[in-house]
Amino acid sequence: GFLWVMQSLYAGYEARLAQAVKSGNIQQAKESTPIVPPPSDLNGFEKVSFKAKEIVRQQLEIGEHVLDAIPASQMSALQGVGSYRLYYVGLLQDKLALVSTDFMGKPAGVERLDFSSIQNLTVKHGLLQDNLIISINSKKPITLKATRRLRTHTDNFVSTFTKQKSLQA
Repeated sequence: GFLWVMQSLYAGYEARLAQAVKSGNIQQAKESTPIVPPPSDLNGFEKVSFKAKEIVRQQLEIGEHVLDAIPASQMSALQGVGSYRLYYVGLLQDKLALVSTDFMGKPAGVERLDFSSIQNLTVKHGLLQDNLIISINSKKPITLKATRRLRTHTDNFVSTFTKQKSLQA
């Protein structure tokens, strides 16, 4: 019953992820280590941000530094059941790093988008969740969902991206 359904969802999810890595669209994630616990004086939203930064940081190459990170998700009804994916979107000095997770929430793949390939990064506020829209040159935009409870952080993330991108121009 239920276990069989979960196993087939997991298999479909992992197959899509493996195909993306094989096609070269994303890099295989590095083995991650346990996340350092956040400082106890942070509030709940700051702890979420801390965790997102740590997850992205573990996937970076030498010389890359994470300035900020937010959790976001993507779900497609067109791809059927099990097409939900959690991302940690990292803002680096000159690119965005999209760290996708596997079905169990562990980092599974990393896609890097250079600022030069990004036309715009915007957020559209919604009643329950916000849409983070990454407009990419000559490609379909990537739309990710960010929780409304982190709206201020998401808005700051977009603002910081805009400032960083202008420094690269």
